[in-house]
Amino acid sequence: MAPHRLFQPKVLWVSCAAFYLITGLLSTWFILKDHGRELSLAKKACDADAAWLKSQVYNLLQEGNYREAGSLAVDFAKNHSDRIDALRIEMANGFVLANYSRQSMVIHPYRVREDIHYSYRNKAILTITADLSPVFDATYSHSFQVTATLFVSLAITVLLLRQLLLRQEALNQLDSEAKRRRMIQDSLKREKERLVVTLESISDGLVATDRQARVELMNREAQRLTGWSLGQARGMRVNEIFTIQDT
Repeated sequence: MAPHRLFQPKVLWVSCAAFYLITGLLSTWFILKDHGRELSLAKKACDADAAWLKSQVYNLLQEGNYREAGSLAVDFAKNHSDRIDALRIEMANGFVLANYSRQSMVIHPYRVREDIHYSYRNKAILTITADLSPVFDATYSHSFQVTATLFVSLAITVLLLRQLLLRQEALNQLDSEAKRRRMIQDSLKREKERLVVTLESISDGLVATDRQARVELMNREAQRLTGWSLGQARGMRVNEIFTIQDT
């Protein structure tokens, strides 16, 4: 029987490394793609807020309702504080019509500026700052979970491969031992056959026994002299098939 070579160690380790490398690259690609999509949605939401608020403030400024326009902008920012970090409306003369801020440090800000032209050559500047940190935090959390999962699965895979290779090595050793024993048995068989040929070529009666004096081989002359065939005498003590007498 040939040694067990179902699994080549180098092929297994290289395949494992390639699999996890490709999996890691694909996971990174999907995470970045999803991050880009969520980031784009958050920016579009901020752009939509700025566009809606611009239209509302424009109508109020056209009517001369400056106080109401400022209150509307601040209330809108407060109601959407989950995504708006700061809002400011500044008139052309430097007067601040509305000002809102959560007083928090924004690591990933996104600012939208809208110019509001109303009446005759009057202008106000609307600035909205959105906080994109939740999008980045979600991406970091997802990346950590994916990385942890990959590392755990890699560790389990390495342990399983190691056990598999150890089992294969044990099977190979058993095969080698079995082959060595078969070679010894074949050698003993050939020696026994040569011994039988030698015994048969001797004209005198010869009996071969083991250490317990039990018959193993007899040539034809010994069978004739004792009256026992080899099949009958094999395994019997030599003194049971003939008695040596002194003369």
